[in-house]
Amino acid sequence: MQMSRINESLSEEMRKVRDDHAKYMKEKYAQVKLAMPKEEAEALDEYCKGHKLSKAGLLRELIKEELKSAKRSDEGIGRVGKKMNTQGD
Repeated sequence: MQMSRINESLSEEMRKVRDDHAKYMKEKYAQVKLAMPKEEAEALDEYCKGHKLSKAGLLRELIKEELKSAKRSDEGIGRVGKKMNTQGD
């Protein structure tokens, strides 16, 4: 009987933690969906595995670096933006 109450109490605490985490994530984070060719995704996966990085973490760091580069640039376009703009021409 007492074990049942302990398990019930733990389950309630676990639900509260989960709900609090979900609320925090909804308030503080945005989901960004990314589609890319399979071979690029495989290359990204291999790179991350080889360097023991998460894909999300690597992409966030690369985006931060690009945004810093764009801020420093006179044209307001970072390294990647310059490459992207010349590919379509």
